[in-house]
Amino acid sequence: MAPEYHLTKSYDTQADMFSLGMIIYALYNHGKTYYECHENYSTFIKMCEELKSINMTKLSILPSEVQDHVKMLLSIKPELRPDAGQLAKVKKKYLDS
Repeated sequence: MAPEYHLTKSYDTQADMFSLGMIIYALYNHGKTYYECHENYSTFIKMCEELKSINMTKLSILPSEVQDHVKMLLSIKPELRPDAGQLAKVKKKYLDS
């Protein structure tokens, strides 16, 4: 669940982008997401606070070319996350290289 659910009790398509960041992270981390709350709301709130400063060491399991993009996708602030159009351009940039 995206952090804005806790912070503002609302969410939109940027919450989906947060989820995409979690999925990408989990793909490289043997199925485990950046944080796991196990349906515990108190743990979820704690993890939202920890997202204010994302641990780049935890992101080091990702290929270097996607680390910064996943960091943006996992941003606690929805307005800092790339939207689907922006993310599609990033993918194309790496495929063309």
